[in-house]
Amino acid sequence: MNRLFILFFAALFASSSAYSQEGHFKCGTDEYMKEARRAYPSIVERERELQEFTENFTASAGSRTDQVYIIPVVFHIIHQWGEENISNAQIFDQMAILNRDFRKLNADTSLVIEEFQDIIADCRIEFRLATIDPMGNCTNGIDRIASVQTYLGKDGAKLNSWPRSKYLNVWVVRDMDASVAGYSYYPSAVTDSPMAFADGIVVRYNFIGSIGTSEPSHSRTLTHEVGHYLNLSHTWGDSNDPGVACGDDYVTDTPETKGWSTCTLNGAICNPGVIENVQNYMEYSSCSRMFTDGQQQRMEAALNSPISYRNNLWSEENLAATGTDGIHNLSCAPKSDFYPEKPIICQNNIVRFIDNSTLAVPTGWTWTFQDGNPATSNQQNPQVSFNTDGWKKVTLTVSNSLGETTYSNTRSIYVTPEWAELQGGLLNEEFESASDFDFYWKVRNLDSNETSWKRTTSAGFSDGESVYINAGDAQPSIISLPGGDIDELITPSMDLNAMNSGTFSFRYAYATAATTPDMILERLEISTSVNCGETWVLRKTITGLNIVTAGNVSSPFFPENDSQWQYYSFPIPSSITTDQVRFKFVFNSTQYSNNLFIDDVNISGSVGVDEIESSASLRLFPNPANGNTVYLIFPENLGDPQILKIYDISGKLVQTQPVLNEMVADHSIIVDSSGLSEGVYTIELKGSKQRLAGRLIVSHQ
Repeated sequence: MNRLFILFFAALFASSSAYSQEGHFKCGTDEYMKEARRAYPSIVERERELQEFTENFTASAGSRTDQVYIIPVVFHIIHQWGEENISNAQIFDQMAILNRDFRKLNADTSLVIEEFQDIIADCRIEFRLATIDPMGNCTNGIDRIASVQTYLGKDGAKLNSWPRSKYLNVWVVRDMDASVAGYSYYPSAVTDSPMAFADGIVVRYNFIGSIGTSEPSHSRTLTHEVGHYLNLSHTWGDSNDPGVACGDDYVTDTPETKGWSTCTLNGAICNPGVIENVQNYMEYSSCSRMFTDGQQQRMEAALNSPISYRNNLWSEENLAATGTDGIHNLSCAPKSDFYPEKPIICQNNIVRFIDNSTLAVPTGWTWTFQDGNPATSNQQNPQVSFNTDGWKKVTLTVSNSLGETTYSNTRSIYVTPEWAELQGGLLNEEFESASDFDFYWKVRNLDSNETSWKRTTSAGFSDGESVYINAGDAQPSIISLPGGDIDELITPSMDLNAMNSGTFSFRYAYATAATTPDMILERLEISTSVNCGETWVLRKTITGLNIVTAGNVSSPFFPENDSQWQYYSFPIPSSITTDQVRFKFVFNSTQYSNNLFIDDVNISGSVGVDEIESSASLRLFPNPANGNTVYLIFPENLGDPQILKIYDISGKLVQTQPVLNEMVADHSIIVDSSGLSEGVYTIELKGSKQRLAGRLIVSHQ
């Protein structure tokens, strides 16, 4: 698992704002290049070297043959079993568009204005899906990977990179920050370690091809990003936003421009009377139609440069090794794989199963569904309902002219019974029974990695049992920076019909490996569902200092006493007092996550007030304190903080400190520990509603 910051819920919906009504999209290349140059200043020297090579190469253009450059391609589809797991047909459509655009086979070149008709380039670059993978095995050039990295879409999503000297790697993801549609580094940015792993292109799933989840107005996003991959900048230069300033793209036949996000075909802003190339693929306009001869020469130079191995991609040896030369292509039977669109459904509800087969394109499908209606199907993606509850076995056999393979999953989908699993509207779960946990509670390890929710007999509140996620065992990988992980724990279904009002509560214990508050980015989310988990509503989020109950611990954390546990509760909304209610804990882990424990999950009866949180004590971070600043976290029922006092182990008052007016975070203030000698202290905070205390250990080691 990768323990790094992930902005999960921003990615639950694919933003439509990346394209305007005219089809304008946002490319992330310039911003990523700026970050890379700041982190690795040597990139600037590599850029100078590549520019010098390009100038020398283009100066000798007249002496070269009409070489056609073939580039082997692999698509890595990073998904979480959603629509971002785009079809083979959509990828094939994208490949056809790339080859059309780079060979000047697009019919809309006739719409290019007269000023640029004579310099529309046939770039003599073709793209072919690999048929041989890096291990020498058969492939269809499509690699499907289930990972939460699809929600982030940065360099952390560049999973299972195939050797960049042999393949153009394209990663398809669900979302990226700031509605970016795609990005690629220039060859000069990824020539050396540690940036070498980042070589390739990332594109959002609804900007691939013109069919499926995409549309024709989105279909040239990858054409644009391949331009960056082959050392083309935006026509206005290295500013990420068009219209800012006139700029140079190092290409003589693309007029100086500020860049366009509209199709103003007679635009001539930078040099009055000189029409700008609004219809260029490296523009932001919706009417891109062409590369120029000068851009073709610049890309050809990149393909002949040893920088980032672009000169090896099209070599005869590599085309044979990747099965893209038309002679050594491999074909094989498909490898069966599938998944349900929803992991949990209600009995007799309909769910669609998705063929997720790899290696080759299937031409035949044979499904069997335990207790299913229908029980068998020959469709590629059939719709099924189940007339009994529990885990269901599903089997898929896929075939083509070269053979068939079969895959079975005995726990493919969980079907919830028509009645609630727990009756009476009350829940009192202390995780004492291993069999009850295994039967009633559902664990979803979204990345299928080494960390997941599980029951433990090594720690608990007031006893030895609880559930925990072993995030402290994970080892972050530099290749996945910045990344993260998501794990879900789902309660049994409950009948809350008879409940007029109630409270959902639990206790949690957590220590972070972070050393400062701004590094505490992990979070625990609680959601509810009233339709068997088909949709969820986020109810509460615990993050930052509020999630930390036991300070910072670098080794895997296990709570040692009840003081390291925190109580949390919130009112149950009347909108979910139905006969099929589930609660879900979702832990979003980061680079500095540690083990998180949950115990005493309860639903209680009527409460008189809207209780948000309650706590028996204050919490302090870091604890032990090894510096001058300690963050004190207090519950809402303290009221407004007023007076802070510090007592030594004998009960003697040693300090009275003013309470800062400006809190550093929700319900937290700063304690100055610089004047305290090593030892154990009681911190007392008086609020407008009550007085609470906590224990602080000071260590100067």
